[in-house]
Amino acid sequence: MAQCCRAIVVDHDQVGERPCALVARSSRRDSSRRSPTLKPVGQARVVFDVTRTVVLIGLYLAAGIAFLVAVNADQANGDIPFYVLTAAAILLGWATGNVGRRGLPLWILLPWILVPLGLPFGDENAYSGGDDLWPVAAVAIFPAFTSMVLMLLAAGARSLYERRHHTAPPTAA
Repeated sequence: MAQCCRAIVVDHDQVGERPCALVARSSRRDSSRRSPTLKPVGQARVVFDVTRTVVLIGLYLAAGIAFLVAVNADQANGDIPFYVLTAAAILLGWATGNVGRRGLPLWILLPWILVPLGLPFGDENAYSGGDDLWPVAAVAIFPAFTSMVLMLLAAGARSLYERRHHTAPPTAA
């Protein structure tokens, strides 16, 4: 028995009333052609996320520069700045881990900025000098690699956390 019904259709192309058979057919056709719609994100949330990311990148770079300055002053005094740098890397990785694979360039490339930032310091110790010291740029390789690994681990942990709690965006890793 044919059932006649009418439905309100809100489509990107048409707005109006159509019979149910046409609604089902057009929605099936449209779903294969279009990607699923995502929840709208408020503009304030986007501004907050971008601001948070920029502030955390600045915090990481400030910790990296503090590490380079401390190592330039005395290469034996790099422990505490190294711990601060790794904490900043973990914080940055966790805070930006909800973006999924889109964050890979940030997590892989940002830590290696430390190496070129260490080039102007040269290989002299500001107080004692000496020819047997490593260049500051070479000393920055270990914290850069460690920061990269920690950022990737923290971002992966955040992505798994978001997936486990069903709050991950569809593009999450």
